Amino acid sequence: MFPTQLSVKLTFTQYDQEDDATETASSPSDTAQYGSTMTSMTSVHGEAVTPASVGPSNPRAASIGPTHLAQGPGASGLIGKLSEISWLETARDHILQGPTDDWRRPRSLATEWLATQDLSYHLDEANLLSVDEESVDEYQWPSMAATMAGAFFDTLYPTFPFVNKEQFLQELSQSYFLPDRHPLGERRRWLAMANMIFCLGSKWLMQGSANSPVGQEDHLVYYARARKLGLDHRIILDHPTPTQVDALGLVALYLTMNHQITRAWQTIANAIRHAVTLGMHLAVHTSPRMSRTCTNQASTWYALYNLEMFLVEMTGRPTSMISDLEMTVSQEGVLSDSESRLTELGQECVPHTFGSPRVLQRPVPQQSLSKYFSRRLHVSRISRRISTTLYAGVLTADSAEFQGSVLSVELEIEELASSVARPLPNLDGAWLLGNRHTLELVMSIRSLQMILYRPFLCDWEGKSGDEALWSHDFVESKASAGVAAARSMLALLFSVDDLQTLPLVFPCWSTLHYICQAGAILVLELAMHAIRAMHLPSEVAEMESAIRRLLTYLKAMSKSSYSAHKAWEIFAGFLNAIESRDSRGIGGSF
Repeated sequence: MFPTQLSVKLTFTQYDQEDDATETASSPSDTAQYGSTMTSMTSVHGEAVTPASVGPSNPRAASIGPTHLAQGPGASGLIGKLSEISWLETARDHILQGPTDDWRRPRSLATEWLATQDLSYHLDEANLLSVDEESVDEYQWPSMAATMAGAFFDTLYPTFPFVNKEQFLQELSQSYFLPDRHPLGERRRWLAMANMIFCLGSKWLMQGSANSPVGQEDHLVYYARARKLGLDHRIILDHPTPTQVDALGLVALYLTMNHQITRAWQTIANAIRHAVTLGMHLAVHTSPRMSRTCTNQASTWYALYNLEMFLVEMTGRPTSMISDLEMTVSQEGVLSDSESRLTELGQECVPHTFGSPRVLQRPVPQQSLSKYFSRRLHVSRISRRISTTLYAGVLTADSAEFQGSVLSVELEIEELASSVARPLPNLDGAWLLGNRHTLELVMSIRSLQMILYRPFLCDWEGKSGDEALWSHDFVESKASAGVAAARSMLALLFSVDDLQTLPLVFPCWSTLHYICQAGAILVLELAMHAIRAMHLPSEVAEMESAIRRLLTYLKAMSKSSYSAHKAWEIFAGFLNAIESRDSRGIGGSF
């Protein structure tokens, strides 16, 4: 389905010479499809900087070409400064700008290539409407129902607890189609939700899989079945119900997994509006009989919250939750009674995507899942605080107040990191497979650190002028901390030597975003050398080596992802441009 290498070649350095035999697409249709996607996108624009600030505390807006109805750019429209795409644009500006005495030198071919590229790596992974609803049987029992549900509940549900898991599994184990005592409309809604869960589970199972128990296109079939059962544009216009909110959340998650980020961002905003309409964000004093319903609605609300903030980080756009929105609903009890394996269905394992069956995840105590969700929600709250206080608009506070805000958030992140029960030991694939949720939590914490420290990777000398010396030292230390967080993130990735296990070990919905964040931080720091403002000149070799290794992992991920292909192209282009400047002696020596 996917080309083994990008159809748009990098022909100016050794990166296109390593695997000439695999440079072309697997079929002409793949090449044509991907090529048309690439040429349809426009480049992001530059950054407006207010000199009175420390440099980073100003908003950034970048525009990307229009969204296609089928397959095209997955993130269209405004890209804010919180996004790693914006960081890459700043790095490109530095590389193209160079020092003031460098303007007469001709650009290298690598730099010329970089100047023309769109830096958004999000591409629609599939035409989600390619399967016609009229061609599917929405009532047919899927032979892999238990396996697909297991994949969803073991991998995605602990972070995004949409639907009532226990009730859903009980109904699924009894009958695929609810008994006749339920109204027809209710039965169809349940079937639509079930097919979205199958859709998400089959999408996870096919990630990078040559021997997956589900077909490459199965998730599209289940999505078509869900649409036929009413889970389409009509649900947005209908009067809100808790089931409707869950359904919109599942659709937004599915769009996110397919890198249709703009559509996901729009869908999650609609879900949040519906949830606010129902008061799902508010605490309600009810009888014990209604406590389960309130817990389910709390789970849905905070699942929306987690997904919303993740999309805010990816796009840099403002959250749809207004700053003074009162959220009093308690998170207590969320996931407290969830088990980590589908013992209700007798589904102890799912087929390992690269061979023999393997236990999907080691048994996780109920308390551990509850603690994981609590900490993951804390990550989202810190992310919202950073986005609304440090990135939203041009700050009027002086640098001392800005630094105080940074220190406060930094302390909160450190306290959260210290609460992780077990630090990651000598990382190996077997341990990571059984601790997927801890791994995702650590990756999200590293992501917070990069977002927090990214503002300090700037030309401080050129923007702060008369600031005190202690401010300079503060900026330098935080810039170093940002690079350290990026290298720590990549260390998690590099700990897995068997590249085939990547889809099993790492969270499929966030891994590419996290490692592109880390790569963007390293590229930005290396690009600072072009304007003679680098913070860590002694670590250039290590950072370049990390990016080269990152390219290897992106290439492995590219087997099942157009977006990973695009990310590989972007980072290879940056490394080529950086090394080209170095070899030509531009901007001084490292």
